[in-house]
Amino acid sequence: MQSTTAPVLIAALALALGACTSTSDQPDESTTSAATALWNPCTEIAPDHLRQMGIDADTKTSTTTEKPDWKYCTWQDSKAVWAYHLGILSTSFPLEAIRKAKPSATETTVGGRTGIQDRTADRECEILLPAGTGSVYIRASDSPAAHNPPDPCTRALEAANVLVTGLP
Repeated sequence: MQSTTAPVLIAALALALGACTSTSDQPDESTTSAATALWNPCTEIAPDHLRQMGIDADTKTSTTTEKPDWKYCTWQDSKAVWAYHLGILSTSFPLEAIRKAKPSATETTVGGRTGIQDRTADRECEILLPAGTGSVYIRASDSPAAHNPPDPCTRALEAANVLVTGLP
């Protein structure tokens, strides 16, 4: 069962943060530089870290987007019927801009970094942390078929605690 959260997440973020981007057809230098140096979760997360998060490293799905300021990868706990899905998105948008687009989010601290937590659905939660000049989203979601799953915010926070030491 393939997740559809990647395209939905990217589309929602693009709409929410649209006011923060340039309307020019030409990318400005700061966006191009940020996109070039953007942390890539698809290549920069060690398989050992994924295992610590309860993820099967072989389930990686890299999502490409036309936006140069987004990098997104997803994993699952199993190649077969999955119960737990983890999506990690890196963006050049600063946390403050994202915070304005997510008024229901609450403040959280992970590894000394102040970020936000947002329960986006009953079985889905995001932890957003500053990373370099941008931000990283750590989204945990449970399969609708999962029986008595743990709280997705707890899973997202556990994943964030594993990842935080490797973030820019």
